[in-house]
Amino acid sequence: MQDFERLFRQPALLREVNFKLLKGCNISVQDIRLFHFVEEHLEELRQFYEILGYRLIMKHSTGYCYLEAVSAHAPKGRFSRSETFVGMFLGLKFLESGLMETEFIVKNLLQELFQLLNFNDLYTGLVKGMKRGSSATESKNAMIQQKFCTAIKNLAKYGFLIILDEGKMDFLETRIKLLPSLERFYELARRLVTLPEEHARDALLVYLEECGFELEESSDEIEEGGLYAH
Repeated sequence: MQDFERLFRQPALLREVNFKLLKGCNISVQDIRLFHFVEEHLEELRQFYEILGYRLIMKHSTGYCYLEAVSAHAPKGRFSRSETFVGMFLGLKFLESGLMETEFIVKNLLQELFQLLNFNDLYTGLVKGMKRGSSATESKNAMIQQKFCTAIKNLAKYGFLIILDEGKMDFLETRIKLLPSLERFYELARRLVTLPEEHARDALLVYLEECGFELEESSDEIEEGGLYAH
């Protein structure tokens, strides 16, 4: 059994790391203080979380870590349908570009989604299923925009991206920086379709179909199919 004495010598850092990981956040090299603590105490932390029913996943090559629940007694959180949908889109965009482009304006990303999917599929992915024959309306467009922006903000809280222009009046004009931890959503997409031979559009559509989100009464809070937070 690992001696945790060294781990507990920095209780403030341990509390901060523990809070983020158990909340389902990624800790990335962008937060060098916390990431360095995890690297320095990796084996102790792995055994510590194993006791609690989690596996600590460390991605040294891309610089981030997170928890994965392995015990039936460990709570499993899921990202919402819209967070998973947007996360898959961003993960596909980020990793299929060969990590060459990481900064984007929110408005441009939303416009790209509108070009990628028809209105009904986009509304289904971000809000809820639409009845066949339903048409786009101003209020539905506004709901898509709201859900997309909210998902971006929430993914930032979980360490998948960084909001570069905090406090900007129009969030659509905000610049964001995508982080390598988005590969977690990319891996979900790869399980749905063969990538990169298939396009991002195919992965998103298969995700909607596999999860049954075409139902009119489906809710954004539905858990089936959402990526596990941990």
